[in-house]
Amino acid sequence: MSAERILNYGLCVFLFLLPWQTRWMFGGVEISGEVSQFLVMSLYATEILLFGIFVFALFKKHIALSRHQLIGLGSVALAFALSFLFALDPIFSLAQCIHLVSAGFLFVLLVQPWVNWTYAISSFALGLLLPILLGIFQMLFGFSPASSWLGLASRDAMRPGDAVLFPEGARILRAYGSFSHPNIFGGVLALATILFWIIRNAWKEKRIYFYGIFSVLIAGLLLTASQSAWFALLAGCGIFGVVWMVKKQHASLWMGVSGILLALLIGFFAFSETQSTSERLAQYATWPDAMQGGWTVGHGIGSYPLALEDALPGQTVWEYQPIHNTVLLLLSDIGLVGVGLLVIGIIFLFQKKKLSIAWAPLIALCPILLLDHYLLTFWSGLTLVAIVGAFAHSYHS
Repeated sequence: MSAERILNYGLCVFLFLLPWQTRWMFGGVEISGEVSQFLVMSLYATEILLFGIFVFALFKKHIALSRHQLIGLGSVALAFALSFLFALDPIFSLAQCIHLVSAGFLFVLLVQPWVNWTYAISSFALGLLLPILLGIFQMLFGFSPASSWLGLASRDAMRPGDAVLFPEGARILRAYGSFSHPNIFGGVLALATILFWIIRNAWKEKRIYFYGIFSVLIAGLLLTASQSAWFALLAGCGIFGVVWMVKKQHASLWMGVSGILLALLIGFFAFSETQSTSERLAQYATWPDAMQGGWTVGHGIGSYPLALEDALPGQTVWEYQPIHNTVLLLLSDIGLVGVGLLVIGIIFLFQKKKLSIAWAPLIALCPILLLDHYLLTFWSGLTLVAIVGAFAHSYHS
């Protein structure tokens, strides 16, 4: 078997297993006398698998980067490295940087010319089917048990803190799947749906299976009741529309699909939980306090809760959580210098890429960037950014 085939199989296995959050937790940082869920140091099983694939690719000399790619990735790495040097808790920031490096390895692997995107995206989508079944179970029965081997925490609709819907006073558990929050599950499903739709022509000989899997992905997305995920899906569909109408192809199909999605969205908002506006506004109100002393190089990756505690001591551990805006969170973590280097890196990586349908997933990330923080704070979010970024960079239909 050739090295390229082994590497593609390895990436398919990684992407299939990616939804499962099995990890080794080796430490944490306390706030108000408790270890915050946002300050846990861990290593995921999928990271170890990814590292093995990356080392094999290096050994077989199947990794090559252009000058622009090297400069872009180097600028991104420098942005986060500088913040680490001035971190409030260097050990914790170093542990978080491990996840960033792993996500960088994934991006580097996926932009290689030998990657079979049809296999990769299909594996990613198929890997979400079992978590969707778990999500259905969670909604129907209102609970799910914990499993350390699968990386699952227990969930219960009657337990305060777990995400629920409130139709007519009842408490219905939102679908977590195998993820730590329904919003993360929803975001992954939204992006997987867009990616899977783009490669649909590769399934033309098995069209019935494609539409079956696609329908299950959409159903799973509905069960998460994640507003940011649905905004992401609509943003991606908007790019489909622009590209198709510019090419004067499939315009009527796009209008039909958009109409269906709009109807689903209206129904979704009619029955979904309304996020507390006061809580979100309170986070924006305290962000300037957390930024004190961090405008230049930031407080270190993942250190926003620590910066918030320094600025506003004496609150409960739950009140020290990342702001639900990845852009503002990045500014706090890596500062103006880091954000500048990050922008330079992105420009070098994408400056020669023309707008195409492959950009739809990347554009779809924008609502999530502005409405949540998991793209930076969780391994699931970092890998999602790496997959979508590499797809926009390298996919050719």
